[in-house]
Amino acid sequence: MATNKYAGKESGFAAQLATFAVKSTDQASSIMRESIARFGARVITGTPVDEGTARGSWNAQEGSPDMSFTGEKDPTGANAIARLSVALEGVEVGSKFFLSSSAPHIVPLEYGHSEQAPGGMARIAAAEWPQMVAAAAAKQK
Repeated sequence: MATNKYAGKESGFAAQLATFAVKSTDQASSIMRESIARFGARVITGTPVDEGTARGSWNAQEGSPDMSFTGEKDPTGANAIARLSVALEGVEVGSKFFLSSSAPHIVPLEYGHSEQAPGGMARIAAAEWPQMVAAAAAKQK
C-alpha cells in the first residue's frame, strides 16, 4: 500500500489558510471602520454651525439609515462623532453602514446654502475618501 507523503499536511495548510483569512478579514474590517470614522468626522465637523442643530442631527447606524431627528444642538460635533464611534463598534467588512441626517435644512446646507460650507460636507468628504482609506490602511502596516 502506497503512503501519501503529504497526508496530514493538508490540515496544517488549511489551518494556515483559515488563520490568514481571519486575519485578513479582521484587518479589512478595521480599515473599513477607521475609514468610515474619518469620513463621518469630516462630514460632521464640516457641517456649518449656527446653533449646532445641523451638526447634532447626524446619526450613524449599521444596516439601515437612522432618520430620526432630535433637534440636539452639538456645535462642536463631539456628541455626533461619539455616536458614530459607538455605532462602528463590531462592524465587519460587508456590512452596510449609514451616516444620515433628518435635519430639515441639511440638504440646502449640502448644496451651498451656508457660506461656511459652500461646497457641502458629504460631497467634500466623498472626494477625500481615497485618501481616508489609504491613511487607515497605512495604520495597519
